[in-house]
Amino acid sequence: MTIGKVVRDFRAALPDAAIYVYDNNSTDRTAEIAAAPDMVAKVLEGYDMVIGDRLSSTYFQENKRPFHNFGNRLVRGSINHLFGAHVTDIMTGYRAFNFTFVKTYPVLSRGFEVETEMTIHSL
Repeated sequence: MTIGKVVRDFRAALPDAAIYVYDNNSTDRTAEIAAAPDMVAKVLEGYDMVIGDRLSSTYFQENKRPFHNFGNRLVRGSINHLFGAHVTDIMTGYRAFNFTFVKTYPVLSRGFEVETEMTIHSL
């Protein structure tokens, strides 16, 4: 429901940016419908990837799927422990990348595991 607004906001904030939207096999017309200066600023500072954060707000209260929430916490905790990281939202698709990351990241996933794969590649 919100992808159109997100893309319009990105275009307004970054009119010269190339904006890519990946639907990751969704059925909600994301690719058909498809800016954030703070994230871009971090990329320009030298970060390979900047990740949005759905989980620090009301995500867990709004999401009524207990096993889904448990899975998010388990994957996030495991990756942070194994890589000594402090990632707050492993599963978000709201990300910004630098050019080198985009050109060196081998997209191997065929489904929703792509977010985890991108995070591990970056770490």
